Amino acid sequence: MAQFDIEIRHPHHASDNELELVHVKSIAEASTAFDAMHWFNLQLLLLQLQGRQAYFMVTNPESSQSIKISLNELSTSDSLEFVLQSDIEVISEHREVFGLFKRKTKDYVEFKQLNLRKAHEYLDRFLNGQLDALKQQYLKGDTEVACSS
Repeated sequence: MAQFDIEIRHPHHASDNELELVHVKSIAEASTAFDAMHWFNLQLLLLQLQGRQAYFMVTNPESSQSIKISLNELSTSDSLEFVLQSDIEVISEHREVFGLFKRKTKDYVEFKQLNLRKAHEYLDRFLNGQLDALKQQYLKGDTEVACSS
């Protein structure tokens, strides 16, 4: 049975001591906790309390890997916009010097300008252990703009 540790930060949390820490015992519970965040209200609060953060971080205690989904309050669109950061390691290959040489670099899966639907989709992939799918999306350069929610 999958278990996850969740860390929730609301804009009114002034310090790390005020974070909400939750341990859930199923994928469904973790997904429900994300849905219960009231993201639109948090966006308004972030605009009022400048310099604060709102995020949802999930850690898989078995693998010690985590993803952090942060709300970007300064979205350029009318929709919610998210940034997903993780400690999921990926090796990418880059060509240098007119394509003659290849250089491999270590990076971490990260997505910007995600809409709510895409952020939830990536959360579900993480919760279901589909890390290779997340890595492939990252390597493909999936940065879907937050144009619809």
